[in-house]
Amino acid sequence: MQVAPGETEQEVTLQGGIFATVKASVTGEYSKQGTGSSWYTTTCSADGGLVRMDATREEHMGGSGAAEGKVMINLTPDGSYSIAASSNAAFSAEGQVTAQEQTCRGAETGTQALGPYLIALNIPNIAGQIDPRLPNTLKGSKTETSRVGDSTKTTTITWDLRRD
Repeated sequence: MQVAPGETEQEVTLQGGIFATVKASVTGEYSKQGTGSSWYTTTCSADGGLVRMDATREEHMGGSGAAEGKVMINLTPDGSYSIAASSNAAFSAEGQVTAQEQTCRGAETGTQALGPYLIALNIPNIAGQIDPRLPNTLKGSKTETSRVGDSTKTTTITWDLRRD
């Protein structure tokens, strides 16, 4: 998610810290790749012998969008900060899944469209520490990885905010 510079809507000094709300252009990008495999046994012939059947799946999705939004920035006297971005907009992500499965008749392959899915242009509250060499810049990156079924989900949020 990227945020383009905008005008300050509100700036308040509270207990030595600063809270500001800035209008901005918020840009988001979504990309998902996943693979999976499985197998099962079945009987394909009259003799009752079990045969192993393998299956694979490959999934690709993507999309991007931009809209006007707001960035909330909270600076504390100890040099830490938190930021969040919100927008009432969303963008569309689409893709496809391709699967191949062995059957008693041979290999079968199929492709199916995924989406469109709406992805919100929002980022959660992110915390960081102000670099004393660049006090007017809030910059960083946060990556979270989790397992979702047989796939790995990675979410990366990058920010680069500057005050002129």
